[in-house]
Amino acid sequence: MIASHQTTPAPEVREWSYLRTAYEQARSAERAYDAENIDPKVDRLEDIPHDVSEESERLADVRDAAEDALMAYPAPDAAGFALKYMIAHGAGRYTDCWNGLLEADARRLIEKEANTSFEAAHAEFLRLRAIELAFTETSSLAMADAFDAAIEATQAAFDAMLAIPVASARHVGAKLAAMVEFYDLPAIGIDRDLFAVVTAEIDTILLGKDAA
Repeated sequence: MIASHQTTPAPEVREWSYLRTAYEQARSAERAYDAENIDPKVDRLEDIPHDVSEESERLADVRDAAEDALMAYPAPDAAGFALKYMIAHGAGRYTDCWNGLLEADARRLIEKEANTSFEAAHAEFLRLRAIELAFTETSSLAMADAFDAAIEATQAAFDAMLAIPVASARHVGAKLAAMVEFYDLPAIGIDRDLFAVVTAEIDTILLGKDAA
């Protein structure tokens, strides 16, 4: 039997998928019923048969409830955020009651992207640093050029990693650890400009101060 390599979606992704499906089904049911039973040429609601109007309103209430549930749930990615934005503001619609939720989603997704970028940059720094240290242990004149190239690559990766803003105490700690390890010095001896960058992040994240 061949083992499956498919991964199970995270709980928040499954919940989002469930809410999105419920919303799309409710919206489709409402639109289909109205298209089949309400003449688009009718200008006045009172000209719509009572039973048709009641059922249309019921379906609209179901869609409203599904819409509210979906909008209240954090979007798992940019595509989810785009859907929520289109629900609120697409096709000329302007539902400002959801602006706060949309702003919170945007901030969270930006932070998530920054965290992902930092982790990739941090992993690349560690990889190149390991190569540099391997050259140090087996250095020879014949490998001098390769060793210099490894140092330059590590420095570039270190600078790139440090330049990425972080939004968690764990990532601030990773920056500090990389600085201490890279310079092979106690924190007090680290380049002051580099240390100032991380110190500002510590103030913002750990001490709750507003970023300057």
